[in-house]
Amino acid sequence: MLLSNCIACATGFHNECFFPDGITNLCCCSDDPDATVTSSAPVDTIATGEVVLERKGKSADQMQDPISTGRKRAAAIKPISKGMRCEWAGLRFAGGGVIPIVGCFGSPATNIHHGPDKDVLNNTEDNLHRICAACHNRWHSLNDSFYGERPTPGTGFTPVEHKMLEHDDKTKAPTQLVFESELWWETKDGARKPFFNEPSPILEKVEEDV
Repeated sequence: MLLSNCIACATGFHNECFFPDGITNLCCCSDDPDATVTSSAPVDTIATGEVVLERKGKSADQMQDPISTGRKRAAAIKPISKGMRCEWAGLRFAGGGVIPIVGCFGSPATNIHHGPDKDVLNNTEDNLHRICAACHNRWHSLNDSFYGERPTPGTGFTPVEHKMLEHDDKTKAPTQLVFESELWWETKDGARKPFFNEPSPILEKVEEDV
């Protein structure tokens, strides 16, 4: 039996256990008579060090509050520890979406961000990011307008008409560009040039016409 500190079970939501036993389909504290995990929901793999754990839980239509549940799951999968640095620090194309941002200089991580797929039930490794408040607010201010209304949870929440770029955790930004990005954000809206990573309307039209 796989034992673990599970936030869902600790709060009484055994059917949303993050670490169920794959053989008996019971949650990690299976002494509870209501601890059977819903088997119809999708199975995700969560890497924790060298151990890969299966997570099963309710599907979106079985949840009373899917958005809250998704965010709680994200906090359990990628908790923020004291002293943790923003994962987007120094990145050239952070966050993906329509307009990736230039990462910060290394501020403390304070937010768990879903993206570029903003669906809070998409808690895959490459869609969850522990980032600082500045990077979080900057990404949303540049990208939210491209996403439209929030759809049914569990169906994906991606840009409506524009190409969605994936998060790039490899390409580093030159120090000078990070400085320039900080200055851009300090500049008033009316005096700003287009953001560094903003896509060219001409290139977009060419791609659409091909």
